[in-house]
Amino acid sequence: MNKVILVLVVFMGSVAFADHHEEMKGEKFETQKAKVLEKIDKRIKAMNEHKSCVSAAKDKAALKACRGKMKETRGEWKDARKERKMKRKMKKDK
Repeated sequence: MNKVILVLVVFMGSVAFADHHEEMKGEKFETQKAKVLEKIDKRIKAMNEHKSCVSAAKDKAALKACRGKMKETRGEWKDARKERKMKRKMKKDK
């Protein structure tokens, strides 16, 4: 009889742990989703600013300045990606 009770307690505990684990996965998913949407919004904003700059350009020099500004922004994005990649690699190596 004691073995049956022990098996039931262990089984119920594992079911409760699994439910809690699934809730944690859902929270992590929502956090990651929010981060991705935030990055997309930043890129859309930068592209809209670039579009406005190009639309307002009156000559070749102004257009070139718009391109330079966008190139700088993309460089910042690239540097940020490299930094995140290095952090992940450092975590993985530990």
